[in-house]
Amino acid sequence: MAGIVASLLAAAYLAMTMWFNPSPPTNTFPQARSALEAQQQDLDQFKRLLALDQSYSPRQRNLANRTLDSLRASSRVLSWGGLRVALMRIAAMADNGHTGVYSGDALRPNAVPVRVTEFSDGLFVLRAKTSELLGARVEKVDGIPTDDVLRKLATLHGGTAAHSAQPRGECPLWVDNGHSEVDVS
Repeated sequence: MAGIVASLLAAAYLAMTMWFNPSPPTNTFPQARSALEAQQQDLDQFKRLLALDQSYSPRQRNLANRTLDSLRASSRVLSWGGLRVALMRIAAMADNGHTGVYSGDALRPNAVPVRVTEFSDGLFVLRAKTSELLGARVEKVDGIPTDDVLRKLATLHGGTAAHSAQPRGECPLWVDNGHSEVDVS
């Protein structure tokens, strides 16, 4: 009997995993001839991934597809960080805390070597490579007040309003490979 239950649980887990985490479509695009063509291929691939994501409502999916179409129609080549932020905003349209833009460690933005946690009286450094930063209050990031930064960052992930209203806990601060061209406004 225990073997049957274990088999049923394994089958249910596998079915759920395949439904909510399907394998990404194979990249069948030819070698891009320009940065713009490469960006357009990336956007086409993201649109294929979006079509597999079950968390978008019809209205949200429509908005996400229109936004992707608008980005694809543009002749402007975005920086790596700018494209990542645009895709994060589109993923956030699912309004689901589990849908996001993830990449392997080699492709992640450079993480500032601190981790911060929000408390009722502000944002504080709780982990850092250098001890003099521990406990420091973060009041601004690149001259922008932390409340404004956190409000802007909230547009890059989905989730319920109740979840968003909770303290954010520990979070990394990212920079775009040392460039300040990524605009989260």
